[in-house]
Amino acid sequence: MVVVTLARSEHDGGGGALALGVASALLAGLTYALYSWAVARGLHAAAGAVSVPGGPGVEAVAAGLPNGRGLVGAVFGIAAVPLVVLVLVAGAPSLGEGGNWPVFLYLALVPTVLGHSLYAVGLRSVGASVATLVSLLEPVVAAVLAVLVVGEHLGATGWLGIALVVAGLAVLAVPGRRLR
Repeated sequence: MVVVTLARSEHDGGGGALALGVASALLAGLTYALYSWAVARGLHAAAGAVSVPGGPGVEAVAAGLPNGRGLVGAVFGIAAVPLVVLVLVAGAPSLGEGGNWPVFLYLALVPTVLGHSLYAVGLRSVGASVATLVSLLEPVVAAVLAVLVVGEHLGATGWLGIALVVAGLAVLAVPGRRLR
């Protein structure tokens, strides 16, 4: 958060956009953690590894998801509803341009469907906390690829942010010592 605050945009005169951006980032982090926890719990429940509170009806639904694809599909279906409304309200001009549709389809299929399907497969093998820690490397990899492949310039603050993310993840990855 310190790096984000120090790297405030030159175009943000009053600081309102920065506050909105930081609040949005915190909300996004919270919802992503909730998503990871819920999908991991649901996948383990579907495999019979976790008892699901809520009575026999919930357990019957979990038993009907032998490989968890239905769970991930349901999560994306529910998440798509507010996004469709947002696109119709705010993105209507972009929908009418035919050149945008290949990009829309690519974004829907490759990073979203394929990426999150692979993430769900990973959640079967490791816990939500480990999967979330590994996924936090995504912006680091994206930034480094932008520099190496696209030729983007990353300033000192960006490299400092990358170093802090990698250092923080390294600290979190080290198993803790148990107190006696």
